[in-house]
Amino acid sequence: MPRQKGNWYDKERITYAKMKEIILSCPDKRTQALLAFQFASGGRAGELAYEYSHKEATGLYPRPAFESEGAKISSFSAGLDFVSWFVPNFKNHKTQRRKVELFLEEDWLYEIVKAWVVFRGGETFLFDIKRSRIKGLIDAELKRYNMAWSSHDIRHCRATWIAEKTGNPYLVKESLGHARLETSTSYVSVNRDLMRQKLFGTLPPTKQ
Repeated sequence: MPRQKGNWYDKERITYAKMKEIILSCPDKRTQALLAFQFASGGRAGELAYEYSHKEATGLYPRPAFESEGAKISSFSAGLDFVSWFVPNFKNHKTQRRKVELFLEEDWLYEIVKAWVVFRGGETFLFDIKRSRIKGLIDAELKRYNMAWSSHDIRHCRATWIAEKTGNPYLVKESLGHARLETSTSYVSVNRDLMRQKLFGTLPPTKQ
């Protein structure tokens, strides 16, 4: 079945390298942190603007916080070599909350996330932005680089990177919080150069 023009697959993908470039070059530290959290969690922008129940043992589903100014600082834990937090699973009600862990090994992203948690440590909310503006700020920043990119493309980028690094689709599923493996694999892009290298051990030929 031919793909229709205009869907996500016809767009230029955001690569991991491009996502890193966008985040590190962002002049506004708050927007930089928004992009970093969105990318680190493989999440949806709305997940940054929900209040979380502190009764984690009960598995209570977080309620929408329409007047929220971002996730609460108390939802985060910063260790020596990791930062972790919980996000709601909007479309996977079997696992209503999933834990995100960002490790020191991904140092450039770890430093941004941890620094922002520490910077906002004396505040109640992670971001002092109304819920309705968070997605718009992320989308606007991405559109500075490509008119077609949106906040949801960050989710595709993260899924593809995890798949390429690990070769394990179940880790993509865990990271994105999906109930079905088929849903997770639809987020992964195929890189022809990587496919050639994995199959034949060769790099793409140089154009004459």
